Amino acid sequence: MIVLLIMIIIKSDYVENVSIKNMVVNFLGDLQNGDFESAFENVAYFDESSDLPPKISFDNGKNIWIKRVEAQKEGGTFLKDFKNVKVWTDDGYPKANATIILIENSVEKTYKITFAFFKFNEKWKVQNMYASSQQTEYEKAISGYITSSENIKDKYPKIYISSNNKPIEWAKGHSNYTGKPYGDIGNTSFEDSEGIERLKPTVVKPNAIIEFKAEEVEELDKPRYKVMLRDGMNHTLYEINKNTIRVPSREDIYTFNINVDWGKGDNEIWYVFKVKVEGEKEGK
Repeated sequence: MIVLLIMIIIKSDYVENVSIKNMVVNFLGDLQNGDFESAFENVAYFDESSDLPPKISFDNGKNIWIKRVEAQKEGGTFLKDFKNVKVWTDDGYPKANATIILIENSVEKTYKITFAFFKFNEKWKVQNMYASSQQTEYEKAISGYITSSENIKDKYPKIYISSNNKPIEWAKGHSNYTGKPYGDIGNTSFEDSEGIERLKPTVVKPNAIIEFKAEEVEELDKPRYKVMLRDGMNHTLYEINKNTIRVPSREDIYTFNINVDWGKGDNEIWYVFKVKVEGEKEGK
């Protein structure tokens, strides 16, 4: 009887491992072929905690994840090939590794990667993959983790900020935004403090021009702008010329708020960005 029970357990593990291996092969194959929508079907996405069901919807999670992986490919990083997919069970949990050939910033590299899985809707799916404890940007992109900042950004109109055609990263500040004419706002949406904290300042020259343009929203007015210079809790109105500002000449790190108002009731959002004013170095 005991022998029979052991045989049943072994057979059950074997069947499950074969199923997981097929899932991993399909996942990597979809990444290789650029079918990111199908690849996401095998992603155990999460937001607040890796061992809890996500609060973000499937469609929102998929859109954010696909944009991330597409951005990697557009930047010259993508999966070229894979081999040697192996799956086993360790203390009741599935483990797996594989060899991948990655084009990373247009350079071919080979990695031996390990997979982490999570049972999502009664099916094991890929939650993470990594070659070492320090994940690459590509590994972060294809992981199941959807940050709160990404979720926030996906809900609101985008703004395009640049200096000398160089994009400047932004995070969402406070907002009173409905996206509808005279919609009922309810409560103010507070700023994405996590995203603002992680913002890296973009290096610009003294007196550089910063340009910005927000998306237009159907049924609302054309966006109007106001800019504030942040200094801790202090916010000072900053001179603006249509949709541009000129940064200070003094070398320092500056944080700016751009207020965009689409009118017709509560339809305004603050966008936050940082610049590091830095002059030419001697010898250049």
